[in-house]
Amino acid sequence: MEEAGESLPTNWEQTLSYSTTFEETKTELLKAISEWYPKRATETLDLDGFEACIAVKNYDWNIVFENAAFRRMFTGGLPALGRGADAFTYRKASGISASTDQLLRDGASMVEFEHVNSDYLGRVCTVRTHKCRLQELSDPNFFILGFSRPIALLGTTEKEQEKSLNELFSIFQKLDETDQKICRLDAQGDTTKDIAASVGLTSRSIEIRRKKMMELFDVQRPMELVRITIRLEEHGLLS
Repeated sequence: MEEAGESLPTNWEQTLSYSTTFEETKTELLKAISEWYPKRATETLDLDGFEACIAVKNYDWNIVFENAAFRRMFTGGLPALGRGADAFTYRKASGISASTDQLLRDGASMVEFEHVNSDYLGRVCTVRTHKCRLQELSDPNFFILGFSRPIALLGTTEKEQEKSLNELFSIFQKLDETDQKICRLDAQGDTTKDIAASVGLTSRSIEIRRKKMMELFDVQRPMELVRITIRLEEHGLLS
């Protein structure tokens, strides 16, 4: 539950509409943090004015700042300070958070990706996330900046609305065991390399199989396959 005094849900949580573009938000957020950093001993970093879900992590991957939108989207309204991937209430988001944090710690300066998450109302959304290392701060206490915005509710795209759950389930059942496993691993956030190792194929073979499944489901992007798999799982159709 949200703590007393939390602001009410913002407009994006009801309509998925925003007053700024994703790139504009990124620019404004980085500017706000860089301006706050020299004054951090005397001023609090206030991130609640942003529509995006924002968290800043230290070098140990623990959250040192998070805004109200982040709490509502990812932690069920509970404070996440001092916690890492275990703060996420949606299990699949925990794995994605940990693996992308590792990429940044291993040397990547930025990662940007789409994934699936459940919000505080239980709605499953496609979410776009940007993460980067705060290199200009040179401070292990402020290592990773991440911000996310939901971009579509599960099952609300035109293609998905055309097919019933039974139709999607019927198509899923026609997949062989390997393809079904690829769908499940994609849905839990595993990388193509990890999936290939898990099923004993090459990464190229996974990409070819994924493309054929997209044609079978009549979708254009791998993320739509993920949303379909999650949709079937959420309705208890996949054991």
